Amino acid sequence: MKHGTEFSYDEETILSAKQTLQGLLPSIQKQYEKAKEGSPEDDH
Repeated sequence: MKHGTEFSYDEETILSAKQTLQGLLPSIQKQYEKAKEGSPEDDH
């Protein structure tokens, strides 16, 4: 077995994990924007 060519997860598992992450991203970005706006030292 070549190193790095075999996945221990099946494609379905990877796809569902990917969908979960993509679902989380918008809310993470929202929280980040809120934290950025609320920070006192915002001289950018």
